[in-house]
Amino acid sequence: MATRKTAARPTVATRHLKKVAAAPDRKHTVKASLRNVDLTKATSALNLVLRADGEKLGELVVGRGSFFWYARNSKKRQRITWSDFADLMDKHAK
Repeated sequence: MATRKTAARPTVATRHLKKVAAAPDRKHTVKASLRNVDLTKATSALNLVLRADGEKLGELVVGRGSFFWYARNSKKRQRITWSDFADLMDKHAK
């Protein structure tokens, strides 16, 4: 009697890799760094570097009193208070 060859079944790891490979590419990436865990202390800030398609859009530095936006290759920063930010978001949401 002849033996039949069975097709090799993909392993769990191989099936997982296929799912990961099928995930869509992301356009935007954000990398964060935190100087102090407690944002209420002086000189503490959360830095967010924003990128689109690998190119730097800018950097957002979030502190306790306000936050700053550094444009792509700029040395100057734009300061925005939390009140101004709330007003800006309210206008944008309407």
